[in-house]
Amino acid sequence: MDLDGLLRFAVEQGASDVHLKVGSRPRLRVDGRLREGPFDTVEPTDTERLVAAVIPRPRAETFAAENECDFMYGIAGLGRFRVSAFRQRGYVGMVLRRVLPGIPSFEALGLPATVADLAREQHGLLLVTGLAGAGKTASLSATSPLFAAPLAALFLKEPLTRRLILGTLVSAAGVWLLL
Repeated sequence: MDLDGLLRFAVEQGASDVHLKVGSRPRLRVDGRLREGPFDTVEPTDTERLVAAVIPRPRAETFAAENECDFMYGIAGLGRFRVSAFRQRGYVGMVLRRVLPGIPSFEALGLPATVADLAREQHGLLLVTGLAGAGKTASLSATSPLFAAPLAALFLKEPLTRRLILGTLVSAAGVWLLL
């Protein structure tokens, strides 16, 4: 199985996610619905080989110890993908989510005006929480130009999928501090 070819096909189809599970054909999430792709059934050796080929060395150690990890994978000319690799029922599986280039605008996300008001506050604590894929990072990216200065922000996220335009990001074990 050719991961780069699969991801190219997924992007052409407008897929947001690609799911690789042993015993099934690769599935693409298009417009919120999963559908089978026109590829061969995923074999155990496929997912083992694919994860080994794309996982960064430090994350490989995490994967070996914890049976799951997230990391970024990029293909020149195509884009970046957030990869969730995991062991399930003795087999390796993967879910790859496309990270769209650029930062969406506040208006494009349809965020309520109260979010802008909160971003402009001089004091306080703002928590952004939600399920995977709910738009937490996109929301923070879109509101970051509104943040009152000086700003100290703490991001509990690994991997960091976007670079914000304010300050310098420093990381230690999945905790990101904006300075």
